[in-house]
Amino acid sequence: MTLSDQACVTGIGETVYTRRADKSAFELQIEASLTAIKDAGLDPKEIDGVIPIGLITGIAEDFIDNFGIPDLRFSALIPHGGASPAMALQCASLAIAGGVCNHVLIAFGRNVSAASAKAGSRIHQMPQFHYVTEYELPTGMAAPAQIYAPMARRHMELYGTTIDHFGEVSIAMREHALLNHNAIMKKPITLDDHHNSRMISDPFRLFDCSLESDGGAAVVISAAERAPDMRHHPVYISGVAAGHPDSPASITQRPDIASLGIGKAAGRAFEMAGVTHDD
Repeated sequence: MTLSDQACVTGIGETVYTRRADKSAFELQIEASLTAIKDAGLDPKEIDGVIPIGLITGIAEDFIDNFGIPDLRFSALIPHGGASPAMALQCASLAIAGGVCNHVLIAFGRNVSAASAKAGSRIHQMPQFHYVTEYELPTGMAAPAQIYAPMARRHMELYGTTIDHFGEVSIAMREHALLNHNAIMKKPITLDDHHNSRMISDPFRLFDCSLESDGGAAVVISAAERAPDMRHHPVYISGVAAGHPDSPASITQRPDIASLGIGKAAGRAFEMAGVTHDD
C-alpha cells in the first residue's frame, strides 16, 4: 500500500500571531481548528480523527466535548518538536488510507508568552531533548540557538558555508513573511541588517533565529474520494515521510554532528511521490 494521493488537505486555519496573547494554547488551538473545519466546508461533528501537536495541547476528549463529535474513530499525539507537522501528515494519511477515518484534524496552539518566566528551562521539559540536560546544559547550552550552533559551525567547516549564506536564508524567510498578511515581521531586511544584528550564539545572530510568538494553526486532511464534495480544490499529499538522525536527542553525541533526520526522510518522500530532486 502506498500513501501517495490517498489523502488531501481540504481546509486550513490560523489565528492571529501575536506576542502576549490573552488566550491559552488550547483556546488558540480550538480557534484555528474551527477556522480550518469551516474552510473545508465541514461541520465540526464530521471530524472523525484528531491529531494534536505539541505537549501543552488538547486531548481527544477535549475535541469531542467542544465539537460534539459523536464518533471519534482515531486520535494520536505527535510530540516531535519542529518535525511534528510533517509527521502528523504522515499519521493522518495512514489513518485515512487504512479506512479508519474520513476527515482528520491536525491542530496546534501555543502561548509562549504565558510561560516566559520559565523560558530558560522550557526546552529541557520536552522529552525529545532529555539528553540535552546531561550533555549540553553543563557547558551552558540552554537555548535552541546555542544547542544548534555547533552543528552550524561544523557545516561551515565541512562545506564552506558562510555568514552570507545564513543571511540569504534570513532574507528569504522575511520576504516570505511579507507575502503573508498574518505575519508579525513586515519589514524587509538586507545582508547588512543580518550581519549587524547582535550575536546570539556563534555563528547565529539575532536574524538567524525564529521569532517566538503566540498563535494556532490547523489543517483538515480528508480521504481523496471525499475531495469532490469539499469546498475547495484539494491539495493531495503525494509524498510524505519521517526520519530521525542518529542520537536525535543530543546533537553533540551524533557520529555526524551535521546530520539531520530529513536526510533519511527526503528520499522516501520523493520515492513515494514518484519524482526526483531534478523534477
